[in-house]
Amino acid sequence: MSDMHCPPPLCTERVGGVVTVYGEVDVASRDLFAAVVRAVVEEAAALEALGGDAYLDLAGVGFIDVSGARVLVTAAAQLAPGLELVVKHPPAILVWTVRTCWGHVPGLRFEEPRGHRFARRSTRRAYATGRTMLPDVRVVK
Repeated sequence: MSDMHCPPPLCTERVGGVVTVYGEVDVASRDLFAAVVRAVVEEAAALEALGGDAYLDLAGVGFIDVSGARVLVTAAAQLAPGLELVVKHPPAILVWTVRTCWGHVPGLRFEEPRGHRFARRSTRRAYATGRTMLPDVRVVK
């Protein structure tokens, strides 16, 4: 059974123990995204005795900026030892942003990232040519 909740600009759907988020996560929707993540984490903490992790599916997220990444990192830091915030289907840019800005984040696990082939290909091209997709940014070898 599914439970859909749609306050603009984000929609959430709960199927079993996984909450799927749809929409875009940026400064305008950060607080709403933080509330969704907080609810998922609190539910996992309440079910800690059953050994459950917190599951969040970002398959429906078309864009997420660093403020959304910060929400996930903060939530993972607040988890009890042994629990994880499992982010399914994250955009590849989110995985790259978290790993670049925060490195390994204990309690935060990404599963099945989307767009990873493009991210790897563009990164290889940038290192090979010294150019990125941004005209004012150069790769320093």
